Amino acid sequence: MTLPSFSQATILLFRIALVLALMAGGVIGMLKLLERAGDPLRQGIESYLAQTTRSHVYVGSLPRPQFFPNVHITMKDVVFSAPSDPAMKRATADTLEFAVPFLYLLTGQQAFETLTITNLRLEKDVISPVPMVVEKMAIDPATPPALVASGQYGKATFAARLDLQPRGDGPVYYTLPHHTPFSMTLGSLKLGGALDSSPEGLQLQDVVMQDSAAKQAKNYGPKSFFIMKNQEFIKDNPVSCLMGQSNDLKLTATHPCATLFELTMLPEGQE
Repeated sequence: MTLPSFSQATILLFRIALVLALMAGGVIGMLKLLERAGDPLRQGIESYLAQTTRSHVYVGSLPRPQFFPNVHITMKDVVFSAPSDPAMKRATADTLEFAVPFLYLLTGQQAFETLTITNLRLEKDVISPVPMVVEKMAIDPATPPALVASGQYGKATFAARLDLQPRGDGPVYYTLPHHTPFSMTLGSLKLGGALDSSPEGLQLQDVVMQDSAAKQAKNYGPKSFFIMKNQEFIKDNPVSCLMGQSNDLKLTATHPCATLFELTMLPEGQE
């Protein structure tokens, strides 16, 4: 077999590079055209959200969408309704926004530059027995960075924090580590621990729960709970339990969320 000469190999590599450059230019051109697609783009996003959420979805507007070098989508005035009756609203949001590097999205890597939700209202019995409003959820670039959320759960306030891992600098992208601290407050109830992702499932580890309004502070835990196993949600965990409470947010030894810990209590004042 005769090997190609150095000059032939150089010409071959140049041609391959030229073809790849033309293909890349064509893809970028199509992405730029997609940014100006208007209603077809909005309808396509509505269809995708409808399939993933099993709802009827309406998106009011898509101001300034971008697809390269980042996929940056801002959805305004979003409505999620029952699939059989668009008039039966399940949830509404003022803004849903995310920005993901196009190459990361293409290769399946999960890294966000921006992730923001404002005034997401979940109606009663969608995921909880009372209405819930996520007034804002966004990436906090502090050290360590985190995904933070706050709002109202019925008449109680709530806040949640999930630590993220930064990548690069200028711009910085954020990913969710396989093991990361989390915290949550609902009214006077406080919950803290770590979120762990493994082939076995998604688990809350070393969870401690406390009622800061109690006359005698009692800490329940630490204990670990699966929230997803074998691709199925496990409801017997403190977060699902707290979100299932409509009125009983006062922690006692017989509270349904406290009994998940089998009354394993830490010394008073220890978190």
